[in-house]
Amino acid sequence: MKPCMDDPLAQDDSTYQRPAHCSMCNVIDCKQRLRSQLAPAPPTQPASAADILRRAAQLIEDRAALRDRPSGEKSMLATVAAFNLIYGTELTEVQGWHFMELLKMVRSAYGVYVADDYDDKVAYAALAAEAAAS
Repeated sequence: MKPCMDDPLAQDDSTYQRPAHCSMCNVIDCKQRLRSQLAPAPPTQPASAADILRRAAQLIEDRAALRDRPSGEKSMLATVAAFNLIYGTELTEVQGWHFMELLKMVRSAYGVYVADDYDDKVAYAALAAEAAAS
């Protein structure tokens, strides 16, 4: 077996060997190992729904300051337009945000609790609602 170079932990640990059954680190054992070593510990105090909403709002504001255009255009509209062009589909901006919500739902279903999975999902839901209302 050779070291698993898709595993960021293995890149610094020449003694780590990829399990024989592992195909490019895309099996549960490898994912659980990575999550357990990279994921932050759950908060000692459970976050309230209001706390999660505030964090999601802050995420939207922080990311808008870094990535949105001065006109206010967000990246999802351009993303679904490119996806539609490449794949011949007709996804809407709202569906793009829903896709991202599903991604976070799937990620949160495996492994340990990662607050980011939930914070982002809440933010994506708000962005979907904003897009639907416009």
